[in-house]
Amino acid sequence: MTGRTRLTATAPTCNRLFPHRRVRHVRRRRTDGRACPTPRPARAGTATYVGLLLLASPACGGGAAGRPGPLPPPRATQPPAGSAAPSRTGIPGAAPGGPTEVASSPAGPGARSPGAAAAPPLPAGKGLLLAEDPPHDVAQRFPPARSCRAHAVPGGVLPNTNCTPGVTDPHITQANLARTVCRPGGYTGSVRPPASVTGREKTRALAAYGEFGPPGDYELDHLVPLALGGSPNSARNLWPEPSSSPNPKDTLEAALHDLVCARRLTLIAGQQAIATNWVTAYRATLGRDPT
Repeated sequence: MTGRTRLTATAPTCNRLFPHRRVRHVRRRRTDGRACPTPRPARAGTATYVGLLLLASPACGGGAAGRPGPLPPPRATQPPAGSAAPSRTGIPGAAPGGPTEVASSPAGPGARSPGAAAAPPLPAGKGLLLAEDPPHDVAQRFPPARSCRAHAVPGGVLPNTNCTPGVTDPHITQANLARTVCRPGGYTGSVRPPASVTGREKTRALAAYGEFGPPGDYELDHLVPLALGGSPNSARNLWPEPSSSPNPKDTLEAALHDLVCARRLTLIAGQQAIATNWVTAYRATLGRDPT
């Protein structure tokens, strides 16, 4: 046949090589440069694989002689009218290929368990706190001498937010409260560093804050207390609090601990409130000025 090659594959052959497709129609392709004919569709309800196992010339999109041509790209499908467009994330309505945000609970970080009594409204925290847990048996390094300054506010003294922003223990979470800070028999004694370590750290913290008075006039305080999952031995969670223990901040720590263990306040909300401004948190929690 001049200028034309007739290549035909039978349906049984195609069905044997491609069992997932039931071929009812096989197309002919031309190699004389003329337009390739459009195959006739199979009977309604029968799957048809266009151009399956047929050899074609480059003019008709085929490969070298004896090899099948490339398969046509899949045809994009449009979603039904009124439905959300599919996304790569699998979430209807999400931007294709873009980040997906999971909606958080409208209750916020201070949400409480259903049926629990309402907790006092606390001031907004300063965001997520750093979490770290350095070795408890090694005295930590503190900022250079006189590089930090505490500042007095009506009702108390606050640490320098750059030197002591407050740090949490990554091992304490809302899910394990019953096994950690809220467990019967107490928790803080099991994680508190030994006096041989805290004694050296207190000297370094006093120097960093430029405090050179009698060490007994200060408490080496955990800004985020151990009873609320504070980091036991992070230098960024320790500061020389003027006054001895117990003091008004200790009273606040005990009150927040009770609220957290009663599931009236989330752990994160309590940590953020006391790290941001413990004096303000005292007033919001106890309803009076620190005394």
